This record gives sequence, C-alpha cells and structure tokens, in this order.
Amino acid sequence: MSFTSVYQAPGRFDVDLEDPPVEVRKIVGKLGTAIVFHRARLSDPKAYTVANLFSMAMFTGILTGGATDGSSMEGLGPAYLLTLARQQEDQTISKRPLYDGSNTSWIRNNVLRLGVTENNGVTVGTITSASTPKRAGKIEAGQTPLSVLEDVCRRFSRFWRVNPDGTLDVGTQAALWPSTSAPTVVASPKGLGRELNVTGLTGVEVTEVDDFDDYASEVVVNFTPDDFAFGVAYEVGDTVVATSGAYYECKLAHTSSGANYPPNTTYWDARDAYGTATATSVFVNPFSASSLVARKVDTARNATTYDDATDIATNRLARFDDPAKEITISTDSFNVSGAAKAGDTIYVYSPVHGLVDTANEAPFGGTVLPAAAVRVTAIEENISEVMGVVAVWWDGATQQVTDLSPWVRWETTGARLELGEPRRLRPRQLGNVSPGSRGTV
Repeated sequence: MSFTSVYQAPGRFDVDLEDPPVEVRKIVGKLGTAIVFHRARLSDPKAYTVANLFSMAMFTGILTGGATDGSSMEGLGPAYLLTLARQQEDQTISKRPLYDGSNTSWIRNNVLRLGVTENNGVTVGTITSASTPKRAGKIEAGQTPLSVLEDVCRRFSRFWRVNPDGTLDVGTQAALWPSTSAPTVVASPKGLGRELNVTGLTGVEVTEVDDFDDYASEVVVNFTPDDFAFGVAYEVGDTVVATSGAYYECKLAHTSSGANYPPNTTYWDARDAYGTATATSVFVNPFSASSLVARKVDTARNATTYDDATDIATNRLARFDDPAKEITISTDSFNVSGAAKAGDTIYVYSPVHGLVDTANEAPFGGTVLPAAAVRVTAIEENISEVMGVVAVWWDGATQQVTDLSPWVRWETTGARLELGEPRRLRPRQLGNVSPGSRGTV
C-alpha cells in the first residue's frame, strides 16, 4: 500500500486495514474524509489540533472509496477538491490579474471561487499579489476549477501545487521548487551515502521504457475568438472574427470604429483559425525517405487569441515531438518525500539510460559524478510501519480524529520516483495523470 505525490496533479493513495473496528469501518462512507500520513506514528493524534496534523503531514489524501467492511481505503490528493464544482455555463472572463489579494482575479474568483464558497476547503497559500498583468479568457460549461488553474498558470507563466494542509501555492518553478537550480539528492545504481547538504538514495534501480504511441511532428490548436465589435478598446494581440468569418489579430492598439475595422491592414493582420507548432522531423518514411508528417489537432477550450492558441500548440508539441520516456527509480530509502518532493530536481547518474551530463558534474562521496539534473514528476512511497496514518472526518457538528495506525497493513520501506520533464498527458486516472500540462485543451 502506498501514497503517490504527483507534480502539478492530485496524486493518490491506497491503504489496507486488518480487522478494523466499527468506528473505523464507518469512515469509508464519508466522502471528504482526510487520510493523513505522517513520517512517524503519533502516540496520541487527538492531542494535536487538526491544523497541526495537516501541517506535519507527508501527504494528505481525500477519501473517495473503499471496501464496506473497512478493509481498504483509497482516494486522491487534496487538489482533487478542485475537480468537484464544475462550471455551470459557458463564461467569458474579462481581463484580470492572476491574483490580487481580495480584488477580482483568476485565482480568487475563477479557481477558488471564494465569492460563492466553492473552494471546498482549498485556501490561498503562497501567491504573490499583483494587479498586473491582466489576461482575458473563457471557461466552458463543465470545466473544473483545476483545469482553469492549469490554463491560467500557462497564461501567466506560473506553476502550482496544493500542499498537504490544503493551501494552494502559485509561483515560478524556481520559487516553488528551489532544487531546480540546486539539487540536494543524488540517485545512482552505485552505492551512495550523504555529503553535506546532498542526500544519496540507497538500493537504487533505474528502468526506462520508450514508445512512439503519441508522437507528433506538428500540433494544430483551433480556437474561437470574440466577434468584432464597434467601440471596443482593442490591444495588440487581441483576435476577432470579422463579419466575413475571417480571423484578424490587432497589431496597433485602438478603439474600434468604422474607420479601422478589419481588414484594415494598419490595425489588423489576417490570421489562421488555429495556432500551429511544427518540429523539425528527424524521422523519415521507409519508402521515399521523406520526412514523416504526424499531425495532432486539438481545440483549445479557453483560448481567445491567435497567440494563445499558438502557445498551447507549442507547449503540446514539446511533449510529443520525441518518444515518451518513462524513467523510474526504485529505492529502499526511507522517507524519500522528506528528501525530495514531486517537482524537485535531483541528480541522477546512470550511463546506460543516458542520464549523464559532463557539463553538470556533481561532487559526491569523495568523487565527481557527471550526473544529469532531472525533475521528479511523481513519488510513490510505501506505507511502512514507522509511519502514522490518521483520519480527519466530520461527524455533523465537529471535526473528529481517528488513529488508523493500529489496523494498517504495513509494507516494507521503499519508494519509486518517476523522472523527466513530462512530455505527454496520459489520462489513466486522475491521481496518476502525467503532470505538467501547460494549457487546457
């Protein structure tokens, strides 16, 4: 049994229990119950405040199901709470900042939906407040706040994570994961220990699987801009549909009138009804040896400008123009999540898998390893007997705490780390989706 933290995705957990009492079995039927995992077992979890239990957590899961006899529980990470309150109807969003404190912003109004209390307990964590820049967009009926979050982070060149205490952090990659520029963990099939601020994982085994299932040399993303209207203050980059049905992009800021409507070339450039990104193909067909053309076509639900659609196409192409590389590190180290977290960058040295970088050598163990710096996209950690597992649930009046540790079926110490900048989105299940989608399509 294990819990899995995933880079920019909810993550998941599953835990088995042995002969749990009635009060534990009843918890299975309570959607919204938090299953909290700690690095060490707590002698009396009820002696702690609920806030402290969350702040000390390695991982917090939201219960979504389990066996009615209480023998098993499963669920997803706290970001799952942002998938429940779907958008009721199509909505066009005016230009607004990413986050501006208590003022109107994408995070406050369209992700956490604080004005209508639909945040499901997720609150603002570390997010810099700024009134500019501002972006407009669309939200489709049925869209989740989590997909809106992914989209606006792409628009504002930001990243996100939901912490075990239910707080949402949004910022640059380096701000959320400082190890991006200074890794503090080394993994290699060679035996390693610890040196100063760098931890070596033990019992490491590296595996890699490549495939071309989703390969593309070109990605096309269709989008739907607003119709041209008179009396509108258009800015550079705004895209409209003219009465002819053609698409035009504003090239000079102006207030629209009969003297400057498209196709007036002083103010407008004609654009395709889609954004395109094309890679230089390194693959050829076996008959004429000309370049293989593999085109993917998507529709951007949220894009309203040509530049936005092109950005989405470019970001999606970056995940499909090479074979998928699924690299996994298995280790018997305890408390891996205490040394590295999903989203962190670590040093990995494994020549047989091409994980070598002579320009990025890492001093370790009295020698220098030409190790590659690789991002950790997911960490699956076994639930071992030294850990503590606690349920936090609502009895209709107050939050209750139940220690599940006495009935947990423990696993041996160990963890698996999935590596590499995510190249594609594989929607196997919500908690296991390969993260890092830069845009919603």
